[in-house]
Amino acid sequence: MANKKFTSIKNDFCITFDQSTEIQECKDDSKINQTGFSFTKIDQIQQLMANVTIDVIGIVVDVGPVGNLKLKSGENRDKRNLVIGDDTNFSISVTLWGDTAT
Repeated sequence: MANKKFTSIKNDFCITFDQSTEIQECKDDSKINQTGFSFTKIDQIQQLMANVTIDVIGIVVDVGPVGNLKLKSGENRDKRNLVIGDDTNFSISVTLWGDTAT
């Protein structure tokens, strides 16, 4: 099930990829709905209001090491920073948390 708190997808389900995921190229299928996302180019993100959820697509340019952050609650959480870029020649840092970071 999709966690609506962390997604803008207007769907009840989401797909999660991990280290055991296998991706295979397939032919285009015109029957698949292409309107599920509204992608924003990375060069346009700076002009958006704060705390807005958007869809972006890009390639991973850099992967940082896993770090550990102590939260106000006293618990520790793993985090990893990635840099993604797109065809606008802009890039942005993305932070992965918890199991996703490792």
